[in-house]
Amino acid sequence: MGTPLLTRLLCVVSFATIAAFAHAQTSLDFGKTGPQSSFYFLLDADVQKDLGLSKQQVDQIDTIKNEMQAGISRTLGAMLPKPGEEVDREKIGAAITQHTKTADDKSQKVLSKSQQKRFGELELQLLSGYALTRPEIQKKLKLSSNQKTKIDALVNGGTSANGDGRKVSTVNQMKAQEEKQKRALLSVLTSSQSEQFKKMQGNPLKRAKKD
Repeated sequence: MGTPLLTRLLCVVSFATIAAFAHAQTSLDFGKTGPQSSFYFLLDADVQKDLGLSKQQVDQIDTIKNEMQAGISRTLGAMLPKPGEEVDREKIGAAITQHTKTADDKSQKVLSKSQQKRFGELELQLLSGYALTRPEIQKKLKLSSNQKTKIDALVNGGTSANGDGRKVSTVNQMKAQEEKQKRALLSVLTSSQSEQFKKMQGNPLKRAKKD
Protein backbone atom coordinates (compact mmCIF):
# COMPACT_ATOMS: atom_id res chain seq x y z
CA MET A 1 0.00 0.00 0.00
CA GLY A 2 2.97 2.26 -0.49
CA THR A 3 1.98 4.18 -3.60
CA PRO A 4 -0.65 6.95 -3.87
CA LEU A 5 -2.15 5.14 -6.86
CA LEU A 6 -2.62 1.90 -4.97
CA THR A 7 -4.12 3.78 -2.05
CA ARG A 8 -6.70 5.30 -4.38
CA LEU A 9 -7.47 1.96 -5.94
CA LEU A 10 -8.11 0.41 -2.55
CA CYS A 11 -10.44 3.18 -1.39
CA VAL A 12 -13.41 1.56 -3.10
CA VAL A 13 -15.88 2.09 -0.33
CA SER A 14 -18.62 3.67 -2.42
CA PHE A 15 -19.62 3.94 -6.04
CA ALA A 16 -18.81 7.64 -5.94
CA THR A 17 -15.18 6.68 -5.35
CA ILE A 18 -15.21 4.31 -8.31
CA ALA A 19 -16.92 6.81 -10.57
CA ALA A 20 -14.41 9.51 -9.62
CA PHE A 21 -11.56 7.08 -10.20
CA ALA A 22 -12.83 6.00 -13.60
CA HIS A 23 -13.67 9.57 -14.60
CA ALA A 24 -10.09 10.56 -13.79
CA GLN A 25 -8.59 7.87 -16.01
CA THR A 26 -6.52 10.45 -17.90
CA SER A 27 -4.05 11.05 -15.06
CA LEU A 28 -3.86 7.35 -14.28
CA ASP A 29 -3.18 6.45 -17.91
CA PHE A 30 -6.20 4.15 -18.15
CA GLY A 31 -7.64 6.29 -20.91
CA LYS A 32 -7.05 9.67 -22.50
CA THR A 33 -10.48 10.68 -23.70
CA GLY A 34 -12.58 11.04 -20.57
CA PRO A 35 -14.86 8.41 -19.11
CA GLN A 36 -14.56 5.21 -21.10
CA SER A 37 -18.12 4.16 -20.25
CA SER A 38 -21.46 5.76 -21.13
CA PHE A 39 -22.92 4.16 -18.02
CA TYR A 40 -21.46 6.82 -15.70
CA PHE A 41 -23.54 9.47 -17.44
CA LEU A 42 -26.68 7.41 -16.94
CA LEU A 43 -26.19 7.67 -13.17
CA ASP A 44 -26.57 11.44 -13.37
CA ALA A 45 -29.89 12.48 -11.77
CA ASP A 46 -30.36 15.29 -14.29
CA VAL A 47 -29.80 12.87 -17.17
CA GLN A 48 -32.30 10.44 -15.69
CA LYS A 49 -34.85 13.24 -15.39
CA ASP A 50 -34.24 14.39 -18.96
CA LEU A 51 -34.77 10.84 -20.22
CA GLY A 52 -37.96 10.51 -18.19
CA LEU A 53 -36.88 7.26 -16.57
CA SER A 54 -39.51 5.41 -14.60
CA LYS A 55 -38.88 4.28 -11.03
CA GLN A 56 -38.51 0.73 -12.32
CA GLN A 57 -35.86 1.82 -14.81
CA VAL A 58 -33.98 3.79 -12.15
CA ASP A 59 -34.06 0.75 -9.87
CA GLN A 60 -32.75 -1.47 -12.68
CA ILE A 61 -29.90 0.94 -13.37
CA ASP A 62 -29.12 1.08 -9.65
CA THR A 63 -28.90 -2.72 -9.62
CA ILE A 64 -26.50 -2.64 -12.57
CA LYS A 65 -24.44 -0.04 -10.72
CA ASN A 66 -24.22 -2.22 -7.62
CA GLU A 67 -23.23 -5.26 -9.69
CA MET A 68 -20.50 -3.26 -11.39
CA GLN A 69 -19.28 -1.87 -8.07
CA ALA A 70 -19.06 -5.36 -6.59
CA GLY A 71 -17.28 -6.67 -9.68
CA ILE A 72 -14.71 -3.88 -9.66
CA SER A 73 -14.12 -4.32 -5.94
CA ARG A 74 -13.46 -8.04 -6.41
CA THR A 75 -11.17 -7.33 -9.34
CA LEU A 76 -9.10 -4.75 -7.49
CA GLY A 77 -8.86 -7.02 -4.47
CA ALA A 78 -7.60 -9.87 -6.62
CA MET A 79 -4.98 -7.65 -8.28
CA LEU A 80 -3.19 -6.50 -5.17
CA PRO A 81 0.54 -6.59 -5.95
CA LYS A 82 2.91 -8.47 -3.73
CA PRO A 83 5.41 -6.49 -1.65
CA GLY A 84 7.96 -4.91 -3.96
CA GLU A 85 5.87 -5.40 -7.11
CA GLU A 86 4.58 -2.58 -9.28
CA VAL A 87 0.89 -1.94 -9.82
CA ASP A 88 -0.13 -3.28 -13.24
CA ARG A 89 -2.07 -0.25 -14.42
CA GLU A 90 -2.78 -1.65 -17.86
CA LYS A 91 -4.22 -4.88 -16.48
CA ILE A 92 -6.35 -3.06 -13.91
CA GLY A 93 -7.56 -0.59 -16.53
CA ALA A 94 -8.55 -3.40 -18.89
CA ALA A 95 -10.43 -5.19 -16.12
CA ILE A 96 -12.36 -2.07 -15.13
CA THR A 97 -13.16 -1.37 -18.78
CA GLN A 98 -14.65 -4.86 -19.09
CA HIS A 99 -16.88 -4.30 -16.05
CA THR A 100 -18.08 -0.94 -17.35
CA LYS A 101 -18.71 -2.33 -20.82
CA THR A 102 -20.93 -4.99 -19.29
CA ALA A 103 -22.79 -2.24 -17.43
CA ASP A 104 -23.14 -0.30 -20.70
CA ASP A 105 -24.65 -3.26 -22.50
CA LYS A 106 -27.10 -4.03 -19.68
CA SER A 107 -28.19 -0.41 -19.24
CA GLN A 108 -28.99 0.06 -22.92
CA LYS A 109 -31.52 -2.76 -22.65
CA VAL A 110 -33.26 -0.85 -19.88
CA LEU A 111 -33.88 2.17 -22.13
CA SER A 112 -36.56 2.48 -24.78
CA LYS A 113 -35.58 3.31 -28.39
CA SER A 114 -36.44 6.98 -27.94
CA GLN A 115 -34.53 7.12 -24.65
CA GLN A 116 -31.51 5.52 -26.30
CA LYS A 117 -31.57 8.18 -29.02
CA ARG A 118 -31.83 11.02 -26.53
CA PHE A 119 -29.14 9.50 -24.32
CA GLY A 120 -26.84 9.48 -27.34
CA GLU A 121 -27.37 13.23 -27.66
CA LEU A 122 -26.75 13.82 -23.97
CA GLU A 123 -23.61 11.72 -24.08
CA LEU A 124 -22.19 13.96 -26.80
CA GLN A 125 -22.95 17.01 -24.66
CA LEU A 126 -21.21 15.55 -21.63
CA LEU A 127 -18.24 14.20 -23.57
CA SER A 128 -17.86 17.50 -25.41
CA GLY A 129 -14.55 17.54 -27.31
CA TYR A 130 -13.73 13.98 -26.27
CA ALA A 131 -16.50 12.74 -28.56
CA LEU A 132 -14.33 13.80 -31.52
CA THR A 133 -11.99 10.89 -30.79
CA ARG A 134 -14.72 8.40 -31.72
CA PRO A 135 -14.50 7.05 -35.28
CA GLU A 136 -18.27 7.18 -35.82
CA ILE A 137 -18.37 10.87 -34.85
CA GLN A 138 -15.37 11.66 -37.03
CA LYS A 139 -17.16 9.99 -39.93
CA LYS A 140 -20.41 11.91 -39.41
CA LEU A 141 -18.54 15.21 -39.21
CA LYS A 142 -16.37 14.23 -42.21
CA LEU A 143 -13.13 15.15 -40.49
CA SER A 144 -10.11 15.47 -42.73
CA SER A 145 -6.94 13.45 -42.25
CA ASN A 146 -5.25 16.59 -40.97
CA GLN A 147 -7.97 17.13 -38.36
CA LYS A 148 -7.73 13.53 -37.19
CA THR A 149 -3.97 13.91 -36.85
CA LYS A 150 -4.43 17.05 -34.75
CA ILE A 151 -6.92 15.25 -32.52
CA ASP A 152 -4.54 12.33 -32.03
CA ALA A 153 -1.75 14.74 -31.12
CA LEU A 154 -3.94 16.55 -28.58
CA VAL A 155 -5.04 13.29 -26.99
CA ASN A 156 -1.55 11.83 -26.78
CA GLY A 157 0.29 14.97 -25.83
CA GLY A 158 0.39 16.12 -22.23
CA THR A 159 -2.94 14.65 -21.18
CA SER A 160 -1.62 13.35 -17.89
CA ALA A 161 0.70 16.22 -17.13
CA ASN A 162 0.75 19.96 -16.63
CA GLY A 163 2.41 22.22 -19.14
CA ASP A 164 5.72 21.87 -17.35
CA GLY A 165 5.58 18.09 -17.56
CA ARG A 166 4.59 17.47 -13.94
CA LYS A 167 2.02 14.76 -13.36
CA VAL A 168 -1.55 15.90 -12.76
CA SER A 169 -2.48 14.46 -9.37
CA THR A 170 -5.28 16.39 -7.66
CA VAL A 171 -8.95 16.24 -8.61
CA ASN A 172 -9.03 19.96 -9.39
CA GLN A 173 -5.95 19.66 -11.58
CA MET A 174 -7.49 16.75 -13.44
CA LYS A 175 -10.75 18.62 -14.02
CA ALA A 176 -8.92 21.73 -15.21
CA GLN A 177 -6.76 19.67 -17.56
CA GLU A 178 -9.84 17.86 -18.87
CA GLU A 179 -11.71 21.10 -19.65
CA LYS A 180 -8.64 22.56 -21.31
CA GLN A 181 -8.27 19.51 -23.52
CA LYS A 182 -11.96 19.48 -24.45
CA ARG A 183 -11.71 23.07 -25.66
CA ALA A 184 -8.58 22.29 -27.63
CA LEU A 185 -10.28 19.34 -29.34
CA LEU A 186 -13.34 21.40 -30.27
CA SER A 187 -11.10 24.08 -31.79
CA VAL A 188 -10.07 21.58 -34.48
CA LEU A 189 -13.54 21.77 -36.06
CA THR A 190 -14.52 24.18 -38.80
CA SER A 191 -17.47 26.51 -38.19
CA SER A 192 -19.81 24.29 -40.20
CA GLN A 193 -18.62 21.16 -38.40
CA SER A 194 -19.09 22.88 -35.05
CA GLU A 195 -22.64 23.74 -35.99
CA GLN A 196 -23.33 20.17 -37.10
CA PHE A 197 -21.82 18.79 -33.88
CA LYS A 198 -24.03 21.11 -31.85
CA LYS A 199 -27.14 19.88 -33.68
CA MET A 200 -26.13 16.27 -33.01
CA GLN A 201 -26.32 17.04 -29.28
CA GLY A 202 -30.00 17.98 -29.32
CA ASN A 203 -31.52 20.25 -26.68
CA PRO A 204 -29.18 21.26 -23.85
CA LEU A 205 -29.35 19.22 -20.65
CA LYS A 206 -31.09 21.18 -17.93
CA ARG A 207 -29.25 21.12 -14.64
CA ALA A 208 -31.07 21.35 -11.33
CA LYS A 209 -30.15 24.47 -9.40
CA LYS A 210 -27.93 23.81 -6.41
CA ASP A 211 -28.65 25.51 -3.13
